[in-house]
Amino acid sequence: MEPKGFRRKLTAILSADVAGYSRLMQDDETATVKTLEAYKQIISDLVKQHLGRVVEAPRITYSPGSPVWSTKMVPAH
Repeated sequence: MEPKGFRRKLTAILSADVAGYSRLMQDDETATVKTLEAYKQIISDLVKQHLGRVVEAPRITYSPGSPVWSTKMVPAH
């Protein structure tokens, strides 16, 4: 028996991998970052259309020495 006022929720976790990520970044960093941002927006929109919500998890900061990566992928504080 559930306590009064308690409501269960189902949660799904999505994790995505990018095939050929290193090659794509080497070929054209700016285009790769823009494409990944566009895909992230599409996924976010689909989740919201189905009454879901996107929760941003803390990001691991990885800096390969690329100024494009630093300005486009790491959130400013």
